[in-house]
Amino acid sequence: MLPPDPTEWPIRPRDPWQAPRSPVAPLRHDLALALYLEKQAAHRASTPHRFNPWTAAMRLRVLAAYVGRAVSSARARRGPSRPMTVSESNM
Repeated sequence: MLPPDPTEWPIRPRDPWQAPRSPVAPLRHDLALALYLEKQAAHRASTPHRFNPWTAAMRLRVLAAYVGRAVSSARARRGPSRPMTVSESNM
């Protein structure tokens, strides 16, 4: 059997930690990952989303708390309310 040519790709390097790393491998990995993520996003976009009443109720509850907090902080910044007098309303 002939010894392998030094220009051939080694089938199994002697020491994997000392073997030269290919600069193409990370690019290949990034391309494969990008393709996978694109397929996954397309699949998620194509599947119909079912209406979940529990999730809708929780989102509505959070929105109500957010609006209530915003209104109460706006009232606190405005200060105590007092009735307008007739002279103030005519201005």
